[in-house]
Amino acid sequence: MPKPPYEFKQSPNFKHSNGRKISAIVVHYTGSTHMEGTIAWFLNPQSKVSAHYVIGQDGRVVQMVLDGDIAWHAGRSAMRPELPDGNPQQEPNVNTFSLGIELVGTHDSGFTDRQLASLYALLEVLVTTYRVLPERVVGHSTIAPGRKIDPEGFHGQFNWPKARQVAQVAYSAVVKPLPHA
Repeated sequence: MPKPPYEFKQSPNFKHSNGRKISAIVVHYTGSTHMEGTIAWFLNPQSKVSAHYVIGQDGRVVQMVLDGDIAWHAGRSAMRPELPDGNPQQEPNVNTFSLGIELVGTHDSGFTDRQLASLYALLEVLVTTYRVLPERVVGHSTIAPGRKIDPEGFHGQFNWPKARQVAQVAYSAVVKPLPHA
């Protein structure tokens, strides 16, 4: 399954990586409702920020860093998955093992149907390609709690049930359960 139509504009704000394992996807909002301003910011070496993908309110997708390279989207961050015994295990430096997707929008702008359709199509491809566990499709707020509130904003504007459903269906299509003995 191919990615939704996209254009590529290489941000200078990334680190080359040889064979990194992608195991998480982080969804953000840009803090702005202007796609071109976001792209310009990510193209500016002085900003020292980037993401792998930016999705505009019109559904347009721009890839800014190759999937195999490390984009600078997560900042100070850590994943905290639960281990079977209930002890949290912290995984710092989320940039090194994740893909970052920026939705053009703010804490209260909401997201358009076209924007979300592009996001869901992209999630489907990325989860399938990299076999990302659905619970590892997270928001910036999850990996930087107390510091970030995106993409939910103040009022839970992001539809996590739908995003998780898309990720679960995509993951289930490539990872078949083991037969019962």
